Amino acid sequence: MQSLFQLVLAALFSLTAASSSAQSTRPPFQMERTDRGLMFVGQISPQSVLALEEELREDDLLIFASSGGERHSAERLADLLVERKVRIIVNGSCFSACALHVALGAPRVEVPEGAIVLFHSDTAMWIRALAEHPDRFSEADRAEIGRAHAAQIRILQRQGINPDILWCIARAIGPRYAEMRRTPPAPAGSMSTHDVRFAIPTDFDFVWLSPAVLEHFGARNVDVRWSLNEGGRQSYPSYTGKRIVWVDTVEQCQ
Repeated sequence: MQSLFQLVLAALFSLTAASSSAQSTRPPFQMERTDRGLMFVGQISPQSVLALEEELREDDLLIFASSGGERHSAERLADLLVERKVRIIVNGSCFSACALHVALGAPRVEVPEGAIVLFHSDTAMWIRALAEHPDRFSEADRAEIGRAHAAQIRILQRQGINPDILWCIARAIGPRYAEMRRTPPAPAGSMSTHDVRFAIPTDFDFVWLSPAVLEHFGARNVDVRWSLNEGGRQSYPSYTGKRIVWVDTVEQCQ
């Protein structure tokens, strides 16, 4: 019999796969006001952040599940959460832009048992790529990378988080900059809003950071009181189809 945790994973990635195949420029999301607070499931996009801006109240509780989304919208959402002093409960999963901007950017985040936050390629990786291969980037690329990195650092420092956490994530992923290549033009419906079109091969797709590692870098706004056991770690990639590195100690960041 599947565990509740596995069922949540299966449901999330069924939703993600369905959204990827949809021929729409508007990523799906669902939002509902309950007795506990505002519930949100879906991708971070200009449309979903606008809807959240209209619905979120001062000192609200946002029960949030997202596989990620568009960076500019995630930056705006991080600012909105701080402006309105919104508390977050991760409802199952928070990946990608959700991890970097919502989990690390909100005033207070609770990751209850069964929920998980996963990080992936961050702006530190692109800063390193730009330093090693400047000739491969257009002026627009360089400007966007610099802007995004500055915005990410601002979001982290506002919460008292050491920006070195970005380098921890980048090293754990294991980018291979020498193999970096241009990718084809983004397909219709892409959430990208700038000109950076590169693929950097990596050893891992996602990074999980333990409570001890989060605390080391000052992420005390994120309350994670549990860790996946070995069985959970082994079964998780089979549901996500992603390569995950589990960072339990700070030494693994070095």
